[in-house]
Amino acid sequence: MKVYFEDFIRYGIPLNEFSLPKKKSKGLVFVIHKLNASKDSGLGLIPKQLAEAGYEVVAIDCYKHGLRKEEPFINGAEKLQLAAMVEVINQTVLDIKFLYDNHYSQFYSSISVFGISMGGIVAYQMPRVMNNIDRVVSLQATPFLRPLYHEKELKHIYKGLSTQEQEVLDEYLDKLCLEDNLEGFKNVAIFATNRQDDMLIRPENSQKFIQHLKALGNFKAEHVLYSGNHDIIMKMAVDAIDWMNRPVRKE
Repeated sequence: MKVYFEDFIRYGIPLNEFSLPKKKSKGLVFVIHKLNASKDSGLGLIPKQLAEAGYEVVAIDCYKHGLRKEEPFINGAEKLQLAAMVEVINQTVLDIKFLYDNHYSQFYSSISVFGISMGGIVAYQMPRVMNNIDRVVSLQATPFLRPLYHEKELKHIYKGLSTQEQEVLDEYLDKLCLEDNLEGFKNVAIFATNRQDDMLIRPENSQKFIQHLKALGNFKAEHVLYSGNHDIIMKMAVDAIDWMNRPVRKE
């Protein structure tokens, strides 16, 4: 099936668009890559397959990535990149909202967001800033960032920062806090995945998040656990695209 592809820079944000020519779109999906990847690498066939399923797909370069790459994502140490990830997430969330408000809202009344790893965290964040999110796909990610830096896997990164750097990171963690902002997720369909032996992004937070949403009455949210460690596996993407093709579960 021939998929229409074109790359743009809209409002300074590099992006790729995928769609089926001359066919009515099922909806708009933003696809977001992982840390140290780009709209052109790290997404595999996901944008094309979503387009083949009938969606208009927009893959963007996250803030300080891809065609707008900046330090510390050029030569910076890994600890600096992981510390800067919260700024990337925050700005990328705002970029998606800006692109929608200033361009795509002319054509679509709502959007979906499909993200991998860091991109999955971006996807989790979108209902916090937009009230017209249809679906969220979050592969191998976490909705709760504060425990990641303060209690668990990235605690060593946080402890290694200066007091001023810690304060900056904490400001972003406050902005990105979802624990007290669940109301915006009550009607959003969510497909979240993790791997049970992942020691970097443990599955417990996503499981807890989905349980909280179900307690609020959101039966359109589901979490799927796969065996193995942190790497993304093809079955996750296949299952997620299959989920995007199914009607939203009502109960």
